Amino acid sequence: MKKEHEHTSLEQWVRRISAQELPVLARTAAQVVKVAEDESVPAAQLTNIILHDAGMTTRVLRLANSAQYFAGQKLTTVSRALIVLGFNGIRALCLSLAVVDTFLSGKPREQLLRVMGRSFYAAQLAKALAEKKGEESPEEVFVAALLFHLGEMAFWSFGGNDAELLEEKLKDPKVNRLRAERELIGFHLTELTKGLAKEWGLGELLMGAVAKEGGAKARWRGIILAHEYATALERKASREEVRKIAQAMEVYGGLSREEMFEILKSNSDVSANTAKSYGALAVVSKIPRLIEENEKEAQILQAQKSPEPAGKHSTETPAKFFESDPALQLTILRELSLMINNRNTINSVLAAVLEGLYRGVGLDRAVYLHYSPERMSLKARLAIGFEADVLREKFEFTIKEKRPRPFSLSVEYREGAWVGGLGEGDLQGLNEEVKKILGNGTFFLAPAVLQGHVVGVFYADRQPSGRPLDRALYDAFVHFTQSANQGFVFISHA
Repeated sequence: MKKEHEHTSLEQWVRRISAQELPVLARTAAQVVKVAEDESVPAAQLTNIILHDAGMTTRVLRLANSAQYFAGQKLTTVSRALIVLGFNGIRALCLSLAVVDTFLSGKPREQLLRVMGRSFYAAQLAKALAEKKGEESPEEVFVAALLFHLGEMAFWSFGGNDAELLEEKLKDPKVNRLRAERELIGFHLTELTKGLAKEWGLGELLMGAVAKEGGAKARWRGIILAHEYATALERKASREEVRKIAQAMEVYGGLSREEMFEILKSNSDVSANTAKSYGALAVVSKIPRLIEENEKEAQILQAQKSPEPAGKHSTETPAKFFESDPALQLTILRELSLMINNRNTINSVLAAVLEGLYRGVGLDRAVYLHYSPERMSLKARLAIGFEADVLREKFEFTIKEKRPRPFSLSVEYREGAWVGGLGEGDLQGLNEEVKKILGNGTFFLAPAVLQGHVVGVFYADRQPSGRPLDRALYDAFVHFTQSANQGFVFISHA
């Protein structure tokens, strides 16, 4: 056993958790945050991070249609959810799902369930305060509040023998928690939160909240107050202490006592429903309440086993490939029509079409290539599916003397083409530049037409999985691309 004075450094803890214990969560968090904070990045790039995992896609859409996010309309595609909820909403949803899935896998410790219960309560309360204040991104506040004790969650999940020793010490109510942390592991768990937040790039709001930088009027003030209130409820503090924190929240939010009471009266139930939506059933009974929770309900909830997270990622390979789903195709086409009727941007329509080809038609990857201004080259602008980042970066080629021939013919005749299948298209016409990117397998092509001019090309295949293409897949591909072109006409005449 390690002696108490032989501490593992904070930096070593951060590296171990990021590289060994939470590599997928760390990568997902970094990807989502980076993309969501860069307004120049196409929406399809954020969409593809989610679509890369079928389980994550399903859970994102389920949660997007839950009471916490529901915008009065059924959301079937991630592309549409991104339009309705915005980058910050999707970012909040993905990050919080990643945290819940990771930490609640296996058999979580009692200490972890308690800190997550407080965090769900505080996150919902901080979000409500942000909404009352009219803040631009209450979802960002929700995420920062949920991750405010990220280091503590990680410690209780992966702390091993150190976590067992600290848990044993904390059973004595007379033990000073901060002193015990310092003596046992050499630093406070708040410092671990800072280290992980910095390592993963989780944003200035969370960093400011943990460091308490900027004074009492900073945006993070509501996060601190919400956590103080949740903690006070959990340890059954006196009415006077609880009321004092509530008064501070009233001042912060510019609320009347009655308005604050209405928020607090419903926050436990709202937080519990949010936790259920995340699949965190084991956490529900740990959410603080203004009054004692019904014992029978608590027993039922504790007896229920938290489901295995559907959104688990693989560190080496992508999720399973989607199968063709005609019913989903129709649903996505209806949602695409709604987007067109609402005159969403052409890029949003393109992203929805590629998502339909990937999830609905069941193709391995779908790409939109755009002509250069001088029409001498085609370059991937949007890509969804297997190795989408690679395609978006490398899928570019020059067009000389009507080569590569299949692309030129598709543009010239303004029709779809099944290259290498049904006698349509000619694989021999591919130049070496394209073959390096696409290989020798068959694929689908269709022109993208805007205001009477071909502006780009749709491409899709099943080469990564090695599954065959067939006539039904081709017809569905053509249907989606024709719908896109019809939509472009409508949007361009708006």
